[in-house]
Amino acid sequence: MSLKNVSKSFGALKVTDDVSFELASGEALGIIGPNGAGKSTLFNLIAGNLRPNEGSVLLDGRDVTHESTMQRCASGIGRSFQIPQPFGNLSVYENLLVAARFGGDVSGQDAPAL
Repeated sequence: MSLKNVSKSFGALKVTDDVSFELASGEALGIIGPNGAGKSTLFNLIAGNLRPNEGSVLLDGRDVTHESTMQRCASGIGRSFQIPQPFGNLSVYENLLVAARFGGDVSGQDAPAL
C-alpha cells in the first residue's frame, strides 16, 4: 500500500499536504501527532471515507483513489474507529464474523471456531 503526494483541504485549511509513503506487505507504520494534526483525515483518505484533492492511494500498485470505501474494504483496506460500535445483540465472535464476511469475504464455514 502506498500514498503518493496526497493532499486534502477543507476550504482554506490544508489538512494533509503532499503526504507520501510506502508500506511493504506485513509492515506496520505508526502515525503520531497532536490533536488536529490530520491523523484521522489521513486514515479517512486511505480507507475511502474522504477523497483527496490531489494525489493517489495505491494498493499492490493498483490505484484505488476513486474506489468506494466498500470496494477498498473488499480489497483489504479497512479502518477502525476510536469509539467502536459493535452490534449489541451479537457476540464478540459474531461481530468479528460480520467484519470477516463483509470485509474479507470469509464465510461462516471458513471462519475459525473459538
